[in-house]
Amino acid sequence: MTKVLISTAWRHTNENQPSGRLLVFDIEQRKVIRACQIIEPPFRKYDPNPRGGFRGLNGIIVEDDFIAIANASTIFLYDKLWNPLKFFWHPSCTGIHDIFYNSGMIWVTSTNNDLLFCFDLNGNLVKFIDVRKFEYIKDISNNRIQPYLSDDGIINGKINFRDPRSYDHIITDALHVNSFIVLDNGDFLISCGLLRVVDRLTLHKLNHRLKQSPLSKMYSKLYKLHRQILKKDTYDRLDKSATKKRNTLSLILRVNHENSSVNAMVINDCFVPGHSLRALDNNLIIYLNSSSGELIVFDSTELSIISKSKIGEIFLRGARQVNERSLMLGDNNYLIHFDLINREVISRTLISDDPNESVFDIHILPEEYSLPPESFVDHHVKYLPIDQKKIFPNH
Repeated sequence: MTKVLISTAWRHTNENQPSGRLLVFDIEQRKVIRACQIIEPPFRKYDPNPRGGFRGLNGIIVEDDFIAIANASTIFLYDKLWNPLKFFWHPSCTGIHDIFYNSGMIWVTSTNNDLLFCFDLNGNLVKFIDVRKFEYIKDISNNRIQPYLSDDGIINGKINFRDPRSYDHIITDALHVNSFIVLDNGDFLISCGLLRVVDRLTLHKLNHRLKQSPLSKMYSKLYKLHRQILKKDTYDRLDKSATKKRNTLSLILRVNHENSSVNAMVINDCFVPGHSLRALDNNLIIYLNSSSGELIVFDSTELSIISKSKIGEIFLRGARQVNERSLMLGDNNYLIHFDLINREVISRTLISDDPNESVFDIHILPEEYSLPPESFVDHHVKYLPIDQKKIFPNH
């Protein structure tokens, strides 16, 4: 019986409602066999973004002797029986999307400020990559995307990015660094899910000041009122139209050992971020173009596209190879089983009746692992209490 873990994010939820879950899906039975309450990130109530932001459960790692899951700003480690081993965070690391294990280290995408962090299993910061520093990024943005913080500012947590009141993500999230893998030769592939250059900088600075003012408590209410005045369909249509006019794009960077970008693949005409870099066999990589609904297979050396398959109908995100010939993919609240050889959909299964709940990440749950607890909140209260509002977890 093959089981997969699925992390989800829930859009348009109030601050007192769950913003995501961890699901266990049985591939043979094609049904969810467990749904788990997650630990919400701190300061979520200050983020009015109804679509993403600080919502949901995000990246998943499964190894022989531990498993890791992440919300928007905290990484949690467990053993095979889901006994809590450790949790950690860093004030400069937030908007976590994919997490990746390599050579004893956990790599974490920090989407809200275009950084990649590398932690050891004790949660110590080992190194980081500021993707904004690459010359390729400066060139493609005509020098309009520059490093936001100094190295010391990042290491010492000059800005607590885990609190959305301390910055404006429209300014700090210019590349949407959301996925990452290490190739066999040690080179990196980095997904810049959506490259955006801010045109109205003054307006966004004013927006940031509003969030820091006494009016911040009204911010979420004003946002909801704005949506009610403009009907939802009209709002979404205007929002996508405005984004398309800016000619946004997705980037996949190949970075060598010296941390200098050596090659890039550009995907044009994107209005939402691309997601989920995953390595297959024979130097092949997959990537999800969430704007077009396409599964892209490309060569990791030349970054040349081998094939494109239109399979997404709503919002592609989350992918995992099940065996040598098939993948599991997320398409909003559906799970797709895809045949890599014949390039066709094997099955498409509804995993949530709520269309506002969408797949974030997918991972195989090995047979020797127990099912996760039904409530991670109660689980941690009992075995490893946590206070996520501290600036550093060990302070």
